Amino acid sequence: IPQSFKRKMVCPSPNPRASASAIIFDMTSGARPPVYAPDSTSVPYATVASVSSSAVAGVSFERTTMRKVYLRLLPFAVLCYFLAYIDRINVSFAALTMRGDLGISAGDYGFALGTFYWSYFLFEVPSNIIMEKVGARIWIARIMITWGIFAAATAWVTGSTSFGIVRFLLGVGEAGFFPGLVLYFTYWFPSYHHARIVSGFLTG
Repeated sequence: IPQSFKRKMVCPSPNPRASASAIIFDMTSGARPPVYAPDSTSVPYATVASVSSSAVAGVSFERTTMRKVYLRLLPFAVLCYFLAYIDRINVSFAALTMRGDLGISAGDYGFALGTFYWSYFLFEVPSNIIMEKVGARIWIARIMITWGIFAAATAWVTGSTSFGIVRFLLGVGEAGFFPGLVLYFTYWFPSYHHARIVSGFLTG
């Protein structure tokens, strides 16, 4: 290894005349490289220490920002998804007494439950398209409100027909909730955070 190791560094310059210039400095001498004025024809040089400190500050700022975004969005999203999951499965437990009260056969009850997934499937993509147009805040709030209204309307069903209609409307109201939140996460999180935020969301 030679005693004096010289390395060429080419730094971008605002001066077009100096765009092809280079700075040669001795890596083993320990001397501070020269700093040139911006208006000179030489290439302005930033020391390695200043670049390193800026990079560390940038990483620290990103971590702080991402932590705040996680704490603002993830707990509420997990809670909403947990409630949505309860809303989907509780009707199966209600069948133990609800079928007898309404006089619905097991086949009719299962058919009424299936209408929820039909409407959810049909209106899932249109719901996300509308959310892209009107904004996530308004559309997710609309989903939660109509979802609650139609879920409460289940208390007034009187037979298999009304039960099926309410379940169908519930699917329309709730359609786009899960994909809408996943799309909403892409607005706030960079691509390398998507797997982490979605996995955290699915813990609900």
